[in-house]
Amino acid sequence: MAFLTVVKLWVENIWRVETNTPWVGGEEGTANIQTKQLAARTLFLKDFADEVAAARESEPSLLERIKKTGVEPMKIMAKFGYIADVPVAASTENVDVTAGGLLTMDGVELDVGNLVFLKDQTDKTQNGFWEVQTGAWNRYAGYGPEDTDCFTYKFIYMRTGTANAGIVFFLDKDVYAVGEDELEFKESLFSPDDLPGKVILRDQEGKSNEDKKLSSSILTLNQSLTTHAGDVDGWGRNLLDVFKVTTIADAMAEIRRRCNNNGEIDASGIPDFRGILIGDYLDLPSIDDGTTVYTWSDDYKNLRIVVSGFNMYKGAADTENDKNHLLFTFRNCVLTRRMNPTDTNAGGWAASELKTYLDGVFGLGLKVALGGDYLYPVYRLLSTKGSWAWNLNTVFLPTEHEVWGTSVWSEVDYGGGFQAQYPIFRGTAYKGKRFNGSRYWWWHGSPYAASAAHFCECHYTIHASSTTASALGGVAPAFCVA
Repeated sequence: MAFLTVVKLWVENIWRVETNTPWVGGEEGTANIQTKQLAARTLFLKDFADEVAAARESEPSLLERIKKTGVEPMKIMAKFGYIADVPVAASTENVDVTAGGLLTMDGVELDVGNLVFLKDQTDKTQNGFWEVQTGAWNRYAGYGPEDTDCFTYKFIYMRTGTANAGIVFFLDKDVYAVGEDELEFKESLFSPDDLPGKVILRDQEGKSNEDKKLSSSILTLNQSLTTHAGDVDGWGRNLLDVFKVTTIADAMAEIRRRCNNNGEIDASGIPDFRGILIGDYLDLPSIDDGTTVYTWSDDYKNLRIVVSGFNMYKGAADTENDKNHLLFTFRNCVLTRRMNPTDTNAGGWAASELKTYLDGVFGLGLKVALGGDYLYPVYRLLSTKGSWAWNLNTVFLPTEHEVWGTSVWSEVDYGGGFQAQYPIFRGTAYKGKRFNGSRYWWWHGSPYAASAAHFCECHYTIHASSTTASALGGVAPAFCVA
């Protein structure tokens, strides 16, 4: 048997056999021309492949090889995807896989069949994915010795664990054999979670965990009552950041659009309050009532308005409150003012001097601060001291019932009206107010049942109380935007 003589060469063009080409054998025969050309190319490519393999073997670390080649890291990162199977826990120390058993790993109690990620084995050939058993553990299906490239260019995102939750790991190797080679998994600088020192990375669904937190807080009217952001002062977010706008007026315009009363979204009339949480806020720069200019203080946060409820008054009243709306309250006292010039609560809130001020010049100043006429007057059923009546309110004090959820010192028969407790006031966090940095008592829009001279208030120690109408009480009003 004779063999062709092949010279290592990259042949640019492969010879084509024509229909009239004589078919001749031998070293230079036409029957062997194409074969010799292709064989020459094969030898050329083999040498190139051998050089690549030698280079890869000389750099055991994928990261070191990237550094050596100077390849742009982001181009390497573009190759990565998330691994299909998500471990329930990742190790923090060496695990005896022979003894196995139902351990607790990184704060997670393991059960039979759980997928766990071992990355801290003393014998690094044992690193990888394992299946928990009551006895010895076994390699998890799809990630054993026979599964080539199962970790190559894969992110392993840990959703659970005391130490590992939120961390993304990857194998610092792309040529390996599971169970034979030492596998070293590195912690990535990226994470879908907002962790210190980490760059936000989107997960398999194309979302960061911050996106998911936003999605999970989609609010309907019922959900707004169970949103806990308003229970803890400081959990709220600036609505400028939520809406990605730069001015108060832009935020108000977005709220009006979300209310969808005039078909800004569609003709359904259904609002879109998704992504807005109880406790989210805006900081107004100033309010000018024509006599006094109340200016923002970083120390006192005196002009912070917080989302306090959704559609709290919709559908009620003899003249129906028919618009979708957001309810805001002031986080702290803007000012101090008397309820009436004399110690009387006759006629209740509707007949008070303070109502005239808030609905009048203060309301005009608030409209300017909001960047337009976004205030939505609502009818509330209020005590008139000995009876009750529907009354139109633009900027108003919450009733005792709206703050505490029940009548404490207000009239049991008339103090409740139809109003429910504002979600923002379910806990004590927002019931307590400050004025110029100091704890201060503040007025409620309810006359005291047992006295003709008092109105209800929240004491600075955060309990329901009452004070004579001519006293200078803190004013932390509410208003609706539609």
